[in-house]
Amino acid sequence: MQSKNVSRETFEKIEFFKNELLKWNKKINLISKGDEININTRHIDDSLQLASYIDDLNCKIIDFGSGAGFPGLIISIIGYKNVTLVESDSKKCIFLEEIKQKLMLNTVILHKRIEDVDSNASYDIITARALSSISKLLEYSEKFLHNNIRLLFLKGKNIDQEINEAQINWSFSYKKHRSLIEETGFVIEIDGIRKKNEL
Repeated sequence: MQSKNVSRETFEKIEFFKNELLKWNKKINLISKGDEININTRHIDDSLQLASYIDDLNCKIIDFGSGAGFPGLIISIIGYKNVTLVESDSKKCIFLEEIKQKLMLNTVILHKRIEDVDSNASYDIITARALSSISKLLEYSEKFLHNNIRLLFLKGKNIDQEINEAQINWSFSYKKHRSLIEETGFVIEIDGIRKKNEL
């Protein structure tokens, strides 16, 4: 794990989270068994790199499809104070709540489908990892869009195809960054989003 950028206390919290995840994974499917040996690089460090793109620890972040906590719970553990996790799987939500309580995090955990989240809520950043295509993620994001919102998605090798498909129905600006962790991975920042039939 990339521990040089976090305090000892934060490092210990991440280690606690990792150990709990591996323990829970024996009972419920949080991550694939094959990923257990690579949990630091495959999941934790991949999530940690988003911190490079989020300067304000107090900004409001919503993480779509949080699963076992990637990237949203990791972001919360390292000090972001207003993180909301959206997860529809009840067993995964129980795990997330357990970590939240034991680490005394301010994280909000919504046991809901993304479509059912209150559209009146306001967020600064939307994150997602290994959830869906960019087109689908933009659909999920539509009800939260405002002028300054920014989307941060961890994506794989098909990113250019996904961008092209999304641009059929959406207008947006983006920056594409090579992942520091995954050889074929990317972090994409998206803003200035408008649906083309609304232009």
